[in-house]
Amino acid sequence: MSDPIGPRVPTGNPVVPLTPSDIAAQVSHLAIRRAALSFGSMSVLAAMAGVFVALGAMLTSTISASSNLGIGPTRLLMGVGLSTGLFLVVITGAELFTGNNLMVIGLLDHQITVRQLVRNWISVYLGNFAGAIVVVLPISAFVAGGFEHSVADMYFVPIGMLVSGSQTLSPRLGSRRRSSTA
Repeated sequence: MSDPIGPRVPTGNPVVPLTPSDIAAQVSHLAIRRAALSFGSMSVLAAMAGVFVALGAMLTSTISASSNLGIGPTRLLMGVGLSTGLFLVVITGAELFTGNNLMVIGLLDHQITVRQLVRNWISVYLGNFAGAIVVVLPISAFVAGGFEHSVADMYFVPIGMLVSGSQTLSPRLGSRRRSSTA
């Protein structure tokens, strides 16, 4: 059940699960808090979520493009990549549109208004999009400008050597050593 401060949260034994009504009460209470956010706070938290999910998506793309593990293990690793972005959203309290769809429970409980719900959804959706753009544009401009990054080169140089026809680095490195000492 819930009280004026918020829904009941079990204490003591962490194995005791919440009932469905307790979960609904918590979600409704969160809707009230999210609806009360200032536009500035909501926008910053939404942009942060967009950045985090975009970084997770970039990691997922990198995993899928460079994996030779087969479809099952690759998809598992892709899930870990995207989960990294979602993990950052959760631990920072950022505002993600997909999670905020649960605010409809607060509306159904008459805890928030349609206007508050729509304001949140629009602001957070646009903020998520802006955050994703914030990740993509600087990286794209950096690469398009022909700039290099030494740590990125630590990946690109050996991967380029592998893709050039050799399946391993050791023969190439070994042949260079022999030719340089001769």
